[in-house]
Amino acid sequence: MSDKSTRTKKKFAILVGLGIIAAAFVGLVAGNEYVGWRLGSAAVKGSGPGNPHEVGLLKAGEMFPDVELFDLEGNRVSTHQFIGKKSTVVMFMIVDCAPCTQAIDQWKTYTDTLSADLQLVGICVAEVKQARAYSEESDIPFALYCDTDLSFHSNYEISRFPSLVGLSANGVIEFMQHGFHEGFDPFEVVTAINPGEES
Repeated sequence: MSDKSTRTKKKFAILVGLGIIAAAFVGLVAGNEYVGWRLGSAAVKGSGPGNPHEVGLLKAGEMFPDVELFDLEGNRVSTHQFIGKKSTVVMFMIVDCAPCTQAIDQWKTYTDTLSADLQLVGICVAEVKQARAYSEESDIPFALYCDTDLSFHSNYEISRFPSLVGLSANGVIEFMQHGFHEGFDPFEVVTAINPGEES
């Protein structure tokens, strides 16, 4: 085999490799843009950080909806299977969202001290496999459920991440908070729905 033929094959192999890398990158970007577009199309007017009584169409004083999600094993789970038994903080999040990661890191310092009558759960916009990998990589210390087709987020117009929703033990929405804020203290969130909690 000639040197010219070998060089041509090497160049071809390099070009094919670069093409595969470029295609994977474009696919990743397109996937993230699609999720952003879907969530952006669900954005609700008037439910920004200035309105603490609404996250999308969820409103304080109303029951948290019964919606079907997936756990990290791929099993279908109704929200009412894990909500309505104890006070709950629900964190709506998206994979690889920097503010979500900051909020998770803040909760990590607090989850071990939560009383038995309070739980933190996450609802994530992601496929099960992607959410499981994110949970393992980020060492998420609470149960994570997946809204794989964005139906929950779209139907209830949840488009800001992270968003926290505090629920009483009977599943009634008590408070909401948009985004991650400097000085965020999980204890303040917990005491808003569970006043007897001790730091």
